[in-house]
Amino acid sequence: MVGHRGRIQVFVEGQTEPVVQEEVALEGDLASPPVFLEGLLAVPGSQAIQVHDLASRLSGRSFEPPRTQGLPLGGDLVSAVVTDGRRWLAAPVNVGNQAEVRLWEYCPRRGFVPHSSFRPGGVAPGQILQAWLVGQSLYAGAEGGALSGLDLATRQTLPTLQVSGSLKASPVVRDGAVPLIRSAEDALFRLPASPEHSLQFVFQDAGQSLWTWAEDSAAWWVAAGGHLYRGSPQVGGQVRLALRDSSALCPAPVPGGAFVLDRGGWLTAVSFHEGRLEHIGQQRLFEGSIGHSAAPIVLGQTLYAVDSEGNLGAWRAVEGGTG
Repeated sequence: MVGHRGRIQVFVEGQTEPVVQEEVALEGDLASPPVFLEGLLAVPGSQAIQVHDLASRLSGRSFEPPRTQGLPLGGDLVSAVVTDGRRWLAAPVNVGNQAEVRLWEYCPRRGFVPHSSFRPGGVAPGQILQAWLVGQSLYAGAEGGALSGLDLATRQTLPTLQVSGSLKASPVVRDGAVPLIRSAEDALFRLPASPEHSLQFVFQDAGQSLWTWAEDSAAWWVAAGGHLYRGSPQVGGQVRLALRDSSALCPAPVPGGAFVLDRGGWLTAVSFHEGRLEHIGQQRLFEGSIGHSAAPIVLGQTLYAVDSEGNLGAWRAVEGGTG
């Protein structure tokens, strides 16, 4: 957990007290959700990213060279910092009236090495730039729907991808998942995993609020209009299941199913078996309300979520049911 002022708390499954509790110096509040790569936690501020070495703290041994770094942005952070979880870190910034993506490569012996900034085309002053990392490709775009791409291996530009309407970033699962993007018309698209592929239409349910999560390269999950949807880009088609109400937040996929938390504090467990979605349990996790942008985290057999008062709640699958 990372607080808005940079306070880090690390929890282990089955324990109620943090095993690590430290402060990260930020210039101002947390500017976007923190991201992880190679045992490192990158905590974005408005002018710089502070990199915290969690692996060193949890293992009790230091790494050479030291892996904790401060990465100056050279501008104002305008949207979420993104990573591929292993090698690349990218931050959309404004420098004066110029929108660009700052890019770093993580090298074990040198730490984060800055690369030349990527300046996508067609971004007007004042528009909010978004960035996505998938495979060896960096994509960036703003309102208008044009996504400029860069091949990180060759530094060559990629063919422009066109989406009608403004774009909104969605959460990205670590370990090689392919991110989904949403247009102003509530259409959902999957970014191409390789440069020779094109943008793939995934889902649309006009008028419904979408909270999306790409489980892995084989499946996607959407909570919209009081239903949970699961689809497979390879097989095609989708299945759906009615939820308790229409305030469902971002689904949290687990092997064989998903957890869904709603803004009223109710948590629903869903299984996927033989092509069907089924309810397997439901419990009130919080008495208070849950933030609209909350995304639960699954660790082992336990799901964690934080309510609007800063309380950490957990729901653990146990033999014969849930608890």
